[in-house]
Amino acid sequence: MKSFIIAIAIILTTGTGCSTREIEPQAGTKVNIPSGYEEYRNEDLGFSFMYPGDWELTDYADTIHVQRGMVVGVNTPDTRELIEARKLPPDSEMNLVVSHWDDINNTYAQAGGGSESRYDYESLEEYLTDDIYRMVQMQGETTVDGVMAYEVIVGGYGAYYGIMFEHNGLYQLLFPRNPDNTLSEEEKAVLDSFTLLEQ
Repeated sequence: MKSFIIAIAIILTTGTGCSTREIEPQAGTKVNIPSGYEEYRNEDLGFSFMYPGDWELTDYADTIHVQRGMVVGVNTPDTRELIEARKLPPDSEMNLVVSHWDDINNTYAQAGGGSESRYDYESLEEYLTDDIYRMVQMQGETTVDGVMAYEVIVGGYGAYYGIMFEHNGLYQLLFPRNPDNTLSEEEKAVLDSFTLLEQ
């Protein structure tokens, strides 16, 4: 019995040691979303995701933010209290902001660019691997609903963690409260539920 328990412990330790990305979605697997989650669905841009039912959803359509490519954002119900108590800066109001552009050749997609900005890239990968100073820095690779994606840090001072990928345009999933990839369990569930719709 003792050797059986040790063997199980070794398997569990080895299994967790092999995982480099706790939040990485696996292509073709079903995501178990906790009960009480609601769906946001955007047929025009071709994506959906689930979010906790008590979170606030902001649709940026018909607002000035849509000019910056922002589509939708979600945040926890205690956000306003956290900001008023100065436990959260106002520019980190959202837990997740989804943005979409035609391609990387957009000032907002490049987070304002940089001193050597170019706007003639043929792909996100070309932009992220270009040997210039830029406001979006690649940190690693991952997948979103089976699509190749890049983990990025967006901005200089007060930088944010995000994920960018190309699929019928360019998507950015930005997590303003997380300068690194330490997402909350709810944020991980939202990210893992992100689905690209057939168009």
